Amino acid sequence: MHRFLKRLVMLLLSAAALSALCFPAAAEGPARRQLHVSVYDHAFGVTSEGTPDPLKTYQMQYFNLQHQVFETLVKIDMNTNTVLPLLAEKWEWIDPLTVRFYLRHGVRFHNDERFNAAAVKFTFDLMRNPRSRFAGRFLLDTIETVTVVDDHTVDIKTRIYDGMLLRKLAAIGFVIPPGYYNRVGESYFSRYPMGTGPLRFFYVDDAPSAYKKVHFVKNEHYWRSLDMNFDELVYHCLVPERQWEALRDGTLDLVVGLPLPPGSIKGSKKTTVSSELSLRSAALLLNVDKQGPLTSLEVRQALQHAVQRQEIITSGLDGYGIPLFAITPRGALGHCPQPPRYQEDVKKARALIKKAGYGNGIVLKMLTGAYEPSMTVAKILKEQLAHAGITIEVIGLSREELLREVVEPRLKGTSVAYDFDMVLISGWPSLFGTGTHFYSVFLHSGGLFNIGTYRRKNSPIDKLFNAALAADDMDRLCADLKKLDSYLLDQALIVPLYQIKMVYGMRSNIRFNPGKNDMPLRFDQCRITE
Repeated sequence: MHRFLKRLVMLLLSAAALSALCFPAAAEGPARRQLHVSVYDHAFGVTSEGTPDPLKTYQMQYFNLQHQVFETLVKIDMNTNTVLPLLAEKWEWIDPLTVRFYLRHGVRFHNDERFNAAAVKFTFDLMRNPRSRFAGRFLLDTIETVTVVDDHTVDIKTRIYDGMLLRKLAAIGFVIPPGYYNRVGESYFSRYPMGTGPLRFFYVDDAPSAYKKVHFVKNEHYWRSLDMNFDELVYHCLVPERQWEALRDGTLDLVVGLPLPPGSIKGSKKTTVSSELSLRSAALLLNVDKQGPLTSLEVRQALQHAVQRQEIITSGLDGYGIPLFAITPRGALGHCPQPPRYQEDVKKARALIKKAGYGNGIVLKMLTGAYEPSMTVAKILKEQLAHAGITIEVIGLSREELLREVVEPRLKGTSVAYDFDMVLISGWPSLFGTGTHFYSVFLHSGGLFNIGTYRRKNSPIDKLFNAALAADDMDRLCADLKKLDSYLLDQALIVPLYQIKMVYGMRSNIRFNPGKNDMPLRFDQCRITE
């Protein structure tokens, strides 16, 4: 009987504890304050591939989710374009190939595991392991070894000098807890990720009758004081057309959006709408490896002359952008402030098409994402290029299709000869604060999204890009990036289109001004006023 009563008491105590955890609103004290946001579009959460786990995600929209949960050794302030300390208090180059990081003391992961040099080594060794299928692995290819010096000191040695190492680590070097990861396994970790960030992953609300919401809660044991005055961040996975309606009806507190076609973005008396020039850009990438018209320099030059950038910005982006005539956007290191290399001239475009031997015109396939503003911009480009005798067949793929048909074959090392002639990229962010991210992803021969721009070992683009990476100071880096830009424009291998202004809609009681820091957004700097 005594044993029965003891077990009964234990069961009641356990039930009470579980109730307190599951129903915090019923406890004494003020109700939890929530911040409801929707960002860019509904991409995060729409497929089984979606997770805040950086090791298992190939969708850029999850990047912001990851930076709420995880942290990196250093970070980039895009407003000043400088590298700043984060999990590392300081660092020094002890030789041209080795950087030593001195880590913060007293930092703990969300599971209360200690952050230390062993966690840093475990993370980067795992990310560089081909079996992990980490989408950013190619960005860490220059790393040769990661060595633990002591509990709070770690050395990273590269095979060659990598002037972008700090900036790459700031973008994708999310440190994970080795004890927790090894104990629960990669599948469980993907569902319940844990880092050191200001917000902890809480749960996903994916009721079949509604859209998905991803919940995060404030990390009460964060290693520094937080200015945020809300308890829970709720990401709403809404399509862009629904985001602004949800802001007006009070469902959302904050919308951070890409430009949409005219009439799509509307505020109300209780909301404000503003914009900020970002480091995001748009361009046409050309598949010159495919046999066809684009192997001709004259045809590629004709594309440059046929595009009317301001019309695209006005009719496709509702004015939220500026024309871009170089590859690197304004405000990023390596930007080339120079007059347009190719004047917008349809007559000249037609003459170049005829000179290339295509008097009857040409037909090209354009691939783009099946979402806005990409589809509207593609339609405008199709109309513009038709005036120059270039017929465009637009192929719109969902993110799931892009993942399956473009990304996954490259991750598996499969050599794919793409059938389309060009790809419209609209709103790609400059994660490193330089043009190197764009080059490494789209134009380097090993780039994950290189669809056919000299995708071979002797690529002249690789030679110029590697010279920029080897630059030992920012002045030389910028000079080398300008040389790369000039080569790409001389050979008309890419058609730069515009630089995007991010659009911010928020209720009147929200205070948030990220400036150029839209990727990642740091919501710990957001406040709700009374």
